[in-house]
Amino acid sequence: MPETVSYNPGERIAHYRKLAKLSAEELAERAGFGLTRSIIANLENGRKEDLTVRQLIAVAFVLGVTPAALVFDLLDPYGYSTLIETETDTIQTQNWLAYNWFGGEFTPSELVVKTLSEDAVDAPALEDDNWTVHYLLKQRASLLWALGAQTSLLSEMETNARAHGSFSQLLEFAEYKDAKAKIRDFSAELYSIDGQLRSKYKVLIDKPITHPRSPFD
Repeated sequence: MPETVSYNPGERIAHYRKLAKLSAEELAERAGFGLTRSIIANLENGRKEDLTVRQLIAVAFVLGVTPAALVFDLLDPYGYSTLIETETDTIQTQNWLAYNWFGGEFTPSELVVKTLSEDAVDAPALEDDNWTVHYLLKQRASLLWALGAQTSLLSEMETNARAHGSFSQLLEFAEYKDAKAKIRDFSAELYSIDGQLRSKYKVLIDKPITHPRSPFD
């Protein structure tokens, strides 16, 4: 049987609370959702074991960590946490795998788990689109950042060129052409990703990406 790390979010809350230099009362007040100083204290000393999902998210946000960091200990990445415990079986996986699964990086079918029952049968993985949507949103965020950086660079070059009366020469500079090409390419990728997110997965996106063919042709 693999060594199991005890489920003790209170211990990790205490650790991060002290790093954040917050009192239990301050943490409770900032997190809300019915938390009190005594609830935080009971969690930290082990008299209380669980929080609601809303409380977990709020506490993690106030402490500046991920909710997963309060559940799975990355300081012991290869220790085991228990995911399922019934009268007939216990299923465990390593902390670093559980951490990524909790954050949406893995699906249950991708977890490497240990089962203590010879009769255990793997549950079928639910086929949904969350992982794909999560991946596309990460791509979208990276492309938006890259597009913003190239747009700022292009604007800076144009402003400097106009100030020195050399805008016509700027149009021939390789760096300027490269920035325009990257903006066009990033915009095209964003347009494609937005199309998938909106049409195929019905994801709500605040700012749609316009088609990049204009004015970058």
